[in-house]
Amino acid sequence: MKKIVFVLVPLLALVLAACSTADVPSIAGLIGDDEALATLEVAVDTASPAIFDALDDESASLTLFAPTEEGFGNALEDLAAVCGVAEYTAGDLLGVDQPVLDLVLSYHVVPSEVLAADLVDGPVTMLDGGDVTVDGTTLTDVVGRTMNIVRTDISASNGVVHFIDNVLLPSADPDRS
Repeated sequence: MKKIVFVLVPLLALVLAACSTADVPSIAGLIGDDEALATLEVAVDTASPAIFDALDDESASLTLFAPTEEGFGNALEDLAAVCGVAEYTAGDLLGVDQPVLDLVLSYHVVPSEVLAADLVDGPVTMLDGGDVTVDGTTLTDVVGRTMNIVRTDISASNGVVHFIDNVLLPSADPDRS
């Protein structure tokens, strides 16, 4: 009996370890699996393939600040006010030039894994090279808009995702540092 237990316990541990890592999707897969990120999924699918590839890269270690459906709704209200129109739709937002969409999406990605407990107040440099300011669970983009981190530390095979309640907008200035 001891021999059976001696053989089965390590085998069971090995099987469980293999199953637990195989069941964790990449950041791109996580976006596609969560209804709260439906518009973000469309944005990633609309962007250049490089954006999807980066979020799906198993060798990467990334952090994504993922705007929820509510976040896209809030951003559309902000953009309507800025543009002086009665309504700004998701189609308007997703219909921008692909390079602009790529810039906006890459402004939501930190090129390293940062758990909520490790977020330090101050600037965080994003994948596009721009900075976002962290203050507790609040983010401020380069144009001065603030948003809240509403859900944290969703594990992916290539990093971590934090849900936010708005869309981060990067600087349009290509010479920013």
